[in-house]
Amino acid sequence: MNKGKIFFKELENSLILRLVGDIRYTDIFGFDKLIEETIKNKKFSKILIDLSDTVSIDSTNLGELAKIANYTKKEFNKKPIIFSPNDDMIYLLNKLGFSTVFNIINRQQAIQSGFSEIKNVSDDKEKTPRIILENHRELAMLSDDNKKLFKNIIANLEKEIK
Repeated sequence: MNKGKIFFKELENSLILRLVGDIRYTDIFGFDKLIEETIKNKKFSKILIDLSDTVSIDSTNLGELAKIANYTKKEFNKKPIIFSPNDDMIYLLNKLGFSTVFNIINRQQAIQSGFSEIKNVSDDKEKTPRIILENHRELAMLSDDNKKLFKNIIANLEKEIK
């Protein structure tokens, strides 16, 4: 397994994210914190996501990406951009309805240097189920197929949190 790492770079009014390796729910804390701060401060009107070096990505982190799309649409009426030269990744994104809320480009993103790693630290392990639930709700909102696909996960998480 290729441990996941998430990197970011600020460039003018843009936030560029690079997800590298196997991106799992255990990588969500720092990523969620960065996105929540971005939403709260409305700092970036353009978000670019590079999945060129992503080996795999779980539904929790896909939900974080869906959150980004919902934010940029609501605040700026723009679609964020996902870069990936990987046909399997593009198939997954399209299957989950990402093509309706993202511009998906089948190539690697051009900027490759100057990124900082998002540190994945949390002092609140009880927050994990809430983040996972919220992100699965974000994914479910993308399509009717996703509502069916994630219905049981959402229901189980809701029970666990109560």
